[in-house]
Amino acid sequence: MKLSGYTRSFPLLTVILFSTVAFGLFYTFRGGAFSTFRHTEQESFAPADSLQGKKKLSQDSLFAALLISSDKAITEKKYDKGLSDLEQALRIKPANLMVKDKIVKVKSLLAGNKQQDEALQKAIASGDAYFAVKDYLNAKSAYQVAIGLNANDPAAKEKLRKTMELLRSQKAQNTLFDVAVAGADKLFQEGDYAKAQQEYENASKLLPGDPYPKNKINEIIKILVDKQVKDEEFAKAVASGDKFYAAKNFQSSLLDFKKAAVLKPDEKYPQDKIKELTDILAAIKAKDDAYQKAVALGDQFFAGIQYPDAIKSYNEALVLKPEQAYPKQKIKEIEGIMARTRAAQADYDKYVALADSFYIGKKYLDARQNYLMASSVKPSEGYPKEMMSKADKMMNGQEAQMARELEEQYARTLADADKLLADLSYEPARAAYSKASNLKPSEKYPKDKIRQIDEILANALRDKEEQYKLAISTADKAVVNKVYETAKSEYEKALAIKPAEGYPKLKIAEVEKLIAMEAKQKAADARYANTIGKADSLLTLGLYPSARAEFQNALKMKPAEIYPKNRISEIDLALADLEKQKALDNQFSALIVKAEQMLVTKSYLPAKAEFGNALKLKPLEAYPKQKMDEIDKILADLAAQKAIDDRYLAIIAGADKLLASKSYDEARVAYQNAVGVKPAETYPKDKIAEIDRLLADMAALRSLDENYNAVIARADQLLAGKSYEPARTEYTSASALKPAEKYPKDKIAEIETILAAAAKQKALDTDYAATIGRGDKLLADKSYEPALAEYQAALKLKPAEEYPKGKIGEIGEILAGLEKQKSLEAQYAGLITKSDKLFTEKSYDQARADFVNASALKPQES
Repeated sequence: MKLSGYTRSFPLLTVILFSTVAFGLFYTFRGGAFSTFRHTEQESFAPADSLQGKKKLSQDSLFAALLISSDKAITEKKYDKGLSDLEQALRIKPANLMVKDKIVKVKSLLAGNKQQDEALQKAIASGDAYFAVKDYLNAKSAYQVAIGLNANDPAAKEKLRKTMELLRSQKAQNTLFDVAVAGADKLFQEGDYAKAQQEYENASKLLPGDPYPKNKINEIIKILVDKQVKDEEFAKAVASGDKFYAAKNFQSSLLDFKKAAVLKPDEKYPQDKIKELTDILAAIKAKDDAYQKAVALGDQFFAGIQYPDAIKSYNEALVLKPEQAYPKQKIKEIEGIMARTRAAQADYDKYVALADSFYIGKKYLDARQNYLMASSVKPSEGYPKEMMSKADKMMNGQEAQMARELEEQYARTLADADKLLADLSYEPARAAYSKASNLKPSEKYPKDKIRQIDEILANALRDKEEQYKLAISTADKAVVNKVYETAKSEYEKALAIKPAEGYPKLKIAEVEKLIAMEAKQKAADARYANTIGKADSLLTLGLYPSARAEFQNALKMKPAEIYPKNRISEIDLALADLEKQKALDNQFSALIVKAEQMLVTKSYLPAKAEFGNALKLKPLEAYPKQKMDEIDKILADLAAQKAIDDRYLAIIAGADKLLASKSYDEARVAYQNAVGVKPAETYPKDKIAEIDRLLADMAALRSLDENYNAVIARADQLLAGKSYEPARTEYTSASALKPAEKYPKDKIAEIETILAAAAKQKALDTDYAATIGRGDKLLADKSYEPALAEYQAALKLKPAEEYPKGKIGEIGEILAGLEKQKSLEAQYAGLITKSDKLFTEKSYDQARADFVNASALKPQES
């Protein structure tokens, strides 16, 4: 049994034993725990009277005391003290494996403790950072992580307490914030962006750090700007469309209205214009198609000389488009043609009729002249030509005709000969002059020309011989010098001089064979050079099989050439080396692929072995070594990760139990501890968020109920005191807090009914007072009929009021008196006018009688 087992099994006995030893007392035990301890150490105590034995006993006692002290320190998590005791014990017994093992474990605990302290300080620092920017929820989470690492840390506890106080205060503010945001969201959904923006600004003042209201404000600004831009673009498109429409540019107008319709699909005006313009353009297109068809048909008739049909088609086109010039132009052209045709036909008929009458009268010369005139008018007609021939025969008889034909043939032949001589065509010219001399043997001119040509030909023959010899000599020299094209050209020149000569023909055939052979050789050389060039390029690129094939092709072209043979040998050596390298590469690649597959399936040790085999094949390759190092790291990480995973799962299991039992705060701390172990895991974070939502919802619900009841109480009190507007505001706030509640909505409706009735009565009173005021002013100004209308209007507003009734009666009396006075004035004026007239006419009696009647009507008139 080891000492550690001994100390755990018999703690009281060991304390007594080593306490006694410490005071210099020693009892000899022959069995039990002490004996076991002694045997374990494989040491024997010396006799008590031996100095060496005493020293040995003292070291053993101190060793055991140090072990007890270290165990106590470790139990109390005083790892530095425990490590110091163990190291001191190891100095007493350096070979003790148990102590060494304990030292390793304590150092591991110390390292873990250090990491825990660092994590604790990091969590507190993180919480402080969140706290500084008033992010109390994240600060709370960070401080809870710190407490999870050390539940007794006073700083973390105090910071968590302060954070929770601020959070509770913030939650109340959050409720008001949520109410404001809800109202703003409702206005936003209804499209009342100005009011929504104001509400979002109010919400942002409550929680300046929350991005949602600011984002919504930016969204509203963008919507308003986009709306303004869209409105401007819409107005611009409509204005442009109207402008094009007024200018009858219907296609451009349609495009603009379509653009406007895209910008504002609900606007009726662009849609109406699009329909109208579509119909207009369809009608225009139909009209254009009909016009084009009519013009095309007219052109077809015109080409077929069917002029009446062409005119009909062009007129149909003009009915469709009277402004077009083309149909008018074609009709005018046809009318001109038809007029000229009619005139020509009339002239032709006139000349033929006259010629026929002369022919019948045997006036053949006159007949011939008129037939000639008819033929000039219509050259295509055969009748005038036929009749001219008959007239000629009738005029001269057969002999005269023959003589005339001979003369004409002589003249033609002589003219042909002269032309050939002028063109230096001596042989054809001589033949023509000979023909002319045969026609008229007595003529000297053709004979002189024949002699002239004979002299020219004799001189030319001498020159041709010299030219022929020179061409042959030049050609022969060119053949010797292998300038075959020049030789051929000179032989052809010689053959042209003497077409009957056989030598140039023979040499031309020979030279053509030589030219063909030379061209064939040049082509072969070019193919060879091209093949060698291609092979060299492929060899430079390392494409050995393709290069070898090209060099073989070149060798087939020129088997005696050394260059392609040498290159083929070089390629064969390179291909052999490549084959060896390829085999090695294939083996290496197969090992790498196998190792990679094992790595994918997480068979790390077999994969490492395969990477090692690959490295043996190619020791200079970095990849297998890199992958082996990577596998070593993975294995180390897996070992470390397993420890973390085990700890994490244990914490999560405990946290889940706490959450199931609704111990939310304790569960939250446990989940925070799990986050500290595995920060990347989402599960504990989700659970923390879930707990926070549950706690926040419960707090928010309580706060909401309190706020709602307080607001309803204020609203009821204001309604009872007839403070309708403030009451309605309070009921509105209550309804925003609890939109599903019916009571505030009913009260708002009740208030709005009261306010509407009051507003209606106030408006009626105002209208009535204004109408009476206008009536009084008009009456004072003696504008009786307008005043009467105002009083009547006031009476309609308030039929029970006596004042407008009295004023209406008063005005009625005034208007009746005015009407009576008007009648009197008219009667008086009539009598005066009549009396004045009678007086002027010196009908004094009658005038006097009328003046008396007028004076009776208005006695006061002088």
